[in-house]
Amino acid sequence: MASEQAQLVASFESLQQSHASLQHENDKMRARLEARDRERQDAQELIAHQNEQALQSTAMRAREHAILEKYVAMVAVHSDTTALAACETAASDQLAAARNENISLQRRLQVFEEERLMMRARLEEVTQLHSDKARLEHELFLARSEERKARTELAPAQTTADMWKGKFHEMRGMLGKSEVEAKRKEMEFQTQLSTMSRQLQVTKSRADRLFLEYDQRQRSLPPHPQHGQMTRTSGQLPPQQFSRGGPMGAAWNPHEPLYQRPGEPQRGAFRFGYP
Repeated sequence: MASEQAQLVASFESLQQSHASLQHENDKMRARLEARDRERQDAQELIAHQNEQALQSTAMRAREHAILEKYVAMVAVHSDTTALAACETAASDQLAAARNENISLQRRLQVFEEERLMMRARLEEVTQLHSDKARLEHELFLARSEERKARTELAPAQTTADMWKGKFHEMRGMLGKSEVEAKRKEMEFQTQLSTMSRQLQVTKSRADRLFLEYDQRQRSLPPHPQHGQMTRTSGQLPPQQFSRGGPMGAAWNPHEPLYQRPGEPQRGAFRFGYP
């Protein structure tokens, strides 16, 4: 429970940090969006102004054309075709430049619209993070409530454990055993245990070898002249006698002879340290 609470607290802190960073980024994005909205409005105003100028230039050109027609009509001999062509070329160039600028502004407006949609998607993500934060806060509150409940339930057991711990320290002080002495005795005990274990392994291996030699000798004995072939007394051993280890994978019954001739009294089996 403590690890889960720590994980919840860590996730809540990381969520708070990510929320703060996203809030800061959201503020920056809103400022950029407002600036771009202002730029788009300025661009629209500029487009409208340029369209108005284009209309004015068109009207002016129409008036100039009418004046030139009247002037040509009135003064056919002194028509200034070169100046008229230059004016028309300049007006055409201005109109083409205005059209190109209008196209570029429309493209920028489209880019601003796409960025606005991206900003809206990011705002939806921030809203989702807010909901996740509220859910995690609720889960953290429930976890803390469960922790307080568990602490309340474990308070008597902790008191009892503290009491027994105090009694243990008192008894340890009364006995006068230091930690170093206890560790030394424990190490000596472990050393003795390891020595006894090695000796037991050596004795057991020697007993296995002797038992195998004895079994081979018993098997190699000739049959009795009166009773014929040597036989086992009870046939195969019961299954429970093979449950533990021993020579040839079986544990022999110590109260049963290995081999017995018919008519002979029962003989005890050898026991080389086997239970």
